[in-house]
Amino acid sequence: MGKLWILASVLTGVLLGIGIYTGDYAEGLSYFSNDPRACTNCHIMNDNFDAWQKSSHHGHATCNDCHVPHALLFKLLTKRITAGTTR
Repeated sequence: MGKLWILASVLTGVLLGIGIYTGDYAEGLSYFSNDPRACTNCHIMNDNFDAWQKSSHHGHATCNDCHVPHALLFKLLTKRITAGTTR
């Protein structure tokens, strides 16, 4: 029973470590920010980001202002769902 507990602990630690490393490397928490550059982290949004920077919206609105619900819970859920499906 002791060896099984040690194996489970090691596997849990390895999986947790891999998960934390992957989330940090992919800048996972940046998706919950209001920074438009977060969209260019891992999926093809560079053209959209470039167009936004040159538009009249650049000084007044970010992507979230029009493309994400304003209520906090729905905003976070939308960002989580979007981040999970665009990779």
